[in-house]
Amino acid sequence: MRKFKKILLCAAACLLLPVWAGAEDWYLSGVRVDTENAAEIDADALNRAGVLTLNEDGTAALTETDIGSLNGSWSEEEGVITLTGGDGTTLLLSRTEDSIEMKVTGLVLVFTQVQASQEQAFTPPTAIRAEEATQFYGDWQARWCVAGGITVAMSDTGDSLGFTVNGQGVWLLRGEKQIACAAAFQDGVLALPDLGVALALDDDGSLSMVQGSLTFFLYPAE
Repeated sequence: MRKFKKILLCAAACLLLPVWAGAEDWYLSGVRVDTENAAEIDADALNRAGVLTLNEDGTAALTETDIGSLNGSWSEEEGVITLTGGDGTTLLLSRTEDSIEMKVTGLVLVFTQVQASQEQAFTPPTAIRAEEATQFYGDWQARWCVAGGITVAMSDTGDSLGFTVNGQGVWLLRGEKQIACAAAFQDGVLALPDLGVALALDDDGSLSMVQGSLTFFLYPAE
């Protein structure tokens, strides 16, 4: 469960914020001792998890169990990636054919883009065109998030996202906060211009919301 929480820190940071174009997400898959021919140990077995996001606009974010968080910028030259944090911290990473590696205190952290072990048993529904706004009425809670082909249960993230929709308006629910949102029913979806997103009706009765590379699936609150 710990791994899923760390992976979704990336989603929580991006949620309802301006979307970065061309985001490149990498996930911590293994750790090995920084010696020749050292065996790689699965990150799950070490209770370590991490997400590295490299954005096309030159911004970057790194979250890792032991390292903590770093937000700043990145550049790459001849396969060497330089991460520079807002506080001036600099980290050097190397890009291989299918991974990005970072050396930290005698260890090598290996990041890859796809990890089948993270996938959960969830088949995303298909968005359909709603006939009227009342089809969105109700209290909705995000149950799943799909990012970069990886599915994560919201219950494993330590975060929550929901909406209340009725004839009086729309409210975004984040933890204990309720935030009123402008809304307009158009082209079969419920547009939320203040948030830059829209709620779509799905063929299984759920709602879906796309935010950049993230898709949240919301179901009636229990």
